[in-house]
Amino acid sequence: LGQTWSARTAIPHTNDAVFRYNPQGILNSDGSIDVVYSKSSSQTQIIWRHRNSSGSWSDENRIDGKISEGGGVSYPAIAKTGNKLHVIFNGSNGSSSTEYYTSYDGSSWTTPKSLFSPTQGSNIPSLVSDGNQSVYAVFSHGNIGSIMFTKSTDDGKNWSAATAVSPQEANFPSLDIDQANNLHLAWQQGLTSGHIKYATYDGSSWTQSMEISGGTNDKRPSLSVGDGTVTIAFQSESSSDSLIYVVTRQFSLNSGQMIRVNDDSSQITYSGPW
Repeated sequence: LGQTWSARTAIPHTNDAVFRYNPQGILNSDGSIDVVYSKSSSQTQIIWRHRNSSGSWSDENRIDGKISEGGGVSYPAIAKTGNKLHVIFNGSNGSSSTEYYTSYDGSSWTTPKSLFSPTQGSNIPSLVSDGNQSVYAVFSHGNIGSIMFTKSTDDGKNWSAATAVSPQEANFPSLDIDQANNLHLAWQQGLTSGHIKYATYDGSSWTQSMEISGGTNDKRPSLSVGDGTVTIAFQSESSSDSLIYVVTRQFSLNSGQMIRVNDDSSQITYSGPW
């Protein structure tokens, strides 16, 4: 599993000399794929495309409701409950920004709605679901610099008030969910760089965060959960190089392991809380 990869293949699109970036995708149980990304032409757009199980791609579908006509849109994130797609993205009205939410029921996308006050400012969301009715989102707060959390337990119809789950000066949250529906969150503690922190959510409250990287120039974590293990990859910089590290931890254990990807002979085993 995962030993052999297909050749990379570009998603078909017209040769229109525009930039496409910030892709997020999900693999469905039937082998189909849903992808969202940003597209920059005369104005930025959020695009959704679907690849069916036979390998055919849909055309580009703009789903941001033309919010970018007043500013810009970026950083889409996607999740699925049943047959319903959920997407959040950052949208700006030209002077402030917030997170917008839209969903797709198989026939049409809803008009995007703001989840938070535009005066808050927000960026870089991460979105997951339990596969049923609950959807969870985190994002970095543009004004106070904390990681904010909100959830919907009725399939995206209503969302809770956003609450801070990190100290100030935090950025780049990465969220995933395990089979018991516990949330696992990693983020960069520091607006440009710092150290990597981790916390979990059991459905009612967040644990106290723990520092896992031990550095002061670590950034941009990416977290995933599977087979009873949480894995976090992150970038670490020094005056001479920039390295990629991977940290793993089994849910039931009180220790973990950190591996420097660029040189796998260098390993550190923690005996602390991580």
